[in-house]
Amino acid sequence: MAKRLKTVWRSLIHDWPSAPAHKLAAALAKLALVLIPVVVTLLLFPIVVPLGAWILAVLALGLLLLLLLVNALVRWFPDQPEVAGPQPMPEPPGGGIDLATVLGPYNSQPGLRLYDAAFEGGGVKAIAQIGAVARFHREGMRPRKVVGTSGGAIVGAFLAAGATPEQMWDSLARLDLTRFLDPRWLPNQRWLRRAFYGLLPLIPGLVVWKAAVRGRAFERVMQEELLKICGLRDPTFAQLEERYRVELQVVATDITRRRAIILPDAIVDYDGWQGRDLKELPVVQAVRMSMAIPFVFEPVRLRLAGSRVPADIVDGGVSSNYPIWLFDSFDARGPRYPTFGFLLDESLGAHGPPQPVRWLLDYGWNVVQSGIGAIDRILNAHGEARTIRIPTLGVGATDFDLPPERQRALFEAGYSAADDMLRTFVWRDYITAYRGGRARIPSQAVGAAGEVAGVVYTRE
Repeated sequence: MAKRLKTVWRSLIHDWPSAPAHKLAAALAKLALVLIPVVVTLLLFPIVVPLGAWILAVLALGLLLLLLLVNALVRWFPDQPEVAGPQPMPEPPGGGIDLATVLGPYNSQPGLRLYDAAFEGGGVKAIAQIGAVARFHREGMRPRKVVGTSGGAIVGAFLAAGATPEQMWDSLARLDLTRFLDPRWLPNQRWLRRAFYGLLPLIPGLVVWKAAVRGRAFERVMQEELLKICGLRDPTFAQLEERYRVELQVVATDITRRRAIILPDAIVDYDGWQGRDLKELPVVQAVRMSMAIPFVFEPVRLRLAGSRVPADIVDGGVSSNYPIWLFDSFDARGPRYPTFGFLLDESLGAHGPPQPVRWLLDYGWNVVQSGIGAIDRILNAHGEARTIRIPTLGVGATDFDLPPERQRALFEAGYSAADDMLRTFVWRDYITAYRGGRARIPSQAVGAAGEVAGVVYTRE
């Protein structure tokens, strides 16, 4: 609480927009912030009850008028772009990896080097996954199939759009992530968010719309970033798969039916999609469903097919935060490519001691966090063997205002964790231990005996 009050105080003194109209709006907003404690004091300790009631009513009316004026001013006059200054992507050293050991003798050839990737949800912590992907990218490795939940769905969508680690870094680490916070009744401006949102109650949004912020700003930002990456503002699953040959799946949760949904295939259960190509679903819409953190972002509401019942779709982490199980192979021939899971492990790295839960919102958030994807943490042996455990350094999923040095630390933690995996993972040992010693490989690369480097391969 003290840390939050310190941030608010610094914002009141130092944070001012550049546009003149916004400076006036900022002054009014900050004046309103000063009035809030006065209103609360009069409400709790009125000197004279009738006089206190009158003053309270006048102040409340004045506060409402100030908010309306702030809304009008910031909508009429645009302010500066909300992107941080250029911060180059860290480039830790690489090399020294035997790809034939990691991928198998055939798949390690130049031009192949394919793998399947599963990205755990973690909100802002997904920056660490970019670091891990950068380590794979440095070895010329590229994903063939990608599945992600919440923040991991964002990383997966960027990879499916052909993004390089540098482009993903520019999209997430340089962007002011507080821009995602867009309450229905407050203007979405950086100078206002930092001071105003911390003290103004977001209860109206929680009561009426089930969450503090709308999530439309997130959709706009995702569309803008995808446009810069692949030239398509609102691409569909089909468009990205056809162009970049990466199959993308996104996990969300239908809390009306209490089940996980795997998009785009599961969209068939909702009105308007019967008889259509399910891969025509816009990727941004699917990612928006997957990252709708309960109580933070409003759920996406869709009508169930053949019914008038609306379904609320929320964060995929509620049902499966680490969907590596989607790549389990039940084919007797075994998998053709290795799978790597990018798991954000809060138990690793620098983190503070457990903190007592004192406030109602903290209590609600801790309940949600405890349940999110809890079953995914119980990894079986073959899941653990292909999992990259990435330290999160005490960063929370909703720490949108993360300073540059913390972003770089997350990136480097992911890079280092991926480097450790690439130096220890042995594809031959993995499939021998967990897949019956059989791996798929194109027939032209297998001799009559069907054996390469001591591993039995089957022809396709």
